[in-house]
Amino acid sequence: MIGKDAIRSLKASKSKALFYCLTFYLTSTLMFLFFNMAESATQGKAEIFVTNNMVDLTKYILNGNMGNIMMVFVVVMCSIDIVFTNDFYVRTKAKELAIRLISGATYTQLLKYLLIQTFLMLVVAIPLGVLSGLALIPLINHILIQQGSDFIITIQSFAIVEYISITLFLVFWTTVLNASFAYKNGAVLMLSDNMKTGANKEKLMGFYSSSFTQILAKIFWIFVALLPIIFSNNGTGGIAVFVIAGCVGLDHVLKEILLPLFSTFTRKRKMHKPVVAYANGFLRQDILVSGITFYLLIADVVVLIAMMFTRNDTPLEKMLVWVSFIFIVILQSMAIMFRLETDLSSRKREFQILDQTGFEEKQIRKVMNREITLFYGFVLFITLFYLSAVYIALIRAGLFTVMNAVVITGVLVMALLGVYILTLSFYRNSFVKKAAL
Repeated sequence: MIGKDAIRSLKASKSKALFYCLTFYLTSTLMFLFFNMAESATQGKAEIFVTNNMVDLTKYILNGNMGNIMMVFVVVMCSIDIVFTNDFYVRTKAKELAIRLISGATYTQLLKYLLIQTFLMLVVAIPLGVLSGLALIPLINHILIQQGSDFIITIQSFAIVEYISITLFLVFWTTVLNASFAYKNGAVLMLSDNMKTGANKEKLMGFYSSSFTQILAKIFWIFVALLPIIFSNNGTGGIAVFVIAGCVGLDHVLKEILLPLFSTFTRKRKMHKPVVAYANGFLRQDILVSGITFYLLIADVVVLIAMMFTRNDTPLEKMLVWVSFIFIVILQSMAIMFRLETDLSSRKREFQILDQTGFEEKQIRKVMNREITLFYGFVLFITLFYLSAVYIALIRAGLFTVMNAVVITGVLVMALLGVYILTLSFYRNSFVKKAAL
């Protein structure tokens, strides 16, 4: 009975299930390619590195075994992306699960319901990922041969063992997330129309009402946010650290300066341009709840670029980083989308209010278009702002060309454009027709 209900629910929510499958499909493809490329690049040579000295650790990142370095990075980032994907999927099913709880379902039955759905999607996604990885190996080998590489990618037995081990870990990780959700969330929470993360409850201090100490703190955070640009002319040393520190500073600047000013500006325009005002209000919320995801995107891109252009690697090792870069950018862009859509899915009440205040469907579409366009435009702008510092540092060091910048920027733009289209489609399908109900 539970199995039939789980399958019926999957059929009823094909789009959400497709997003979920897509994340695991891409993760599976990346993992399969990654481990076979890493084993081919290192020829089975392992390298264990333990130190308490930050200088030694920095040297290891610059010169150590690329496969070992990337393995930790890729597994951690894929695990983080799965958290956002899984959170989006189970929260969009909140009311469905609540009805089951009210009807007398136990925690164990609820968990079985989620796990059956997860298992069915993984059974589809993981084999397709392996097949896609196998199909991409000849293409990558052709590119390597064109670059004059002495090594090509072959299917490595130990790589298969690594792939299976990490895949089992990710499946276990997903199971834990689902069990946690089923256990912690009761019917009252699930039936709530507002399942926001609490970010909208954060109290932001106004810029003009700050004390002298608070103003000094804001000046400090502005300086930290601009660190990558300020020190971009000093070469590649520490540029990745400056970018990560800049993201910390940017987070404070957004919450304590820019968003309060943006809110003040929006309130002044509320009566004159209601579409703009509502879109700006939603945009402020989007930036607050999604901040961690686009900071991770920036950090990922910068670290991977540093690995691509500051190390003297073989063509195969460089290809390993390029493949990881493309997949991580796509997965992290999807993490931004899932984090945003988790919040968007709880806006039924807001759109009912818009409908009751006289907004037509055309105006609601304009609100959505403006909000999502500005959000992804903001993410792209901030990412390119920090990437420009990295580009300048690498070009000055003679490690980078304009064409490299075009290719990297192109991958980033295409990934964000894809999730922009998917988010807008999800948003419209969820509320445009339902707002008038």
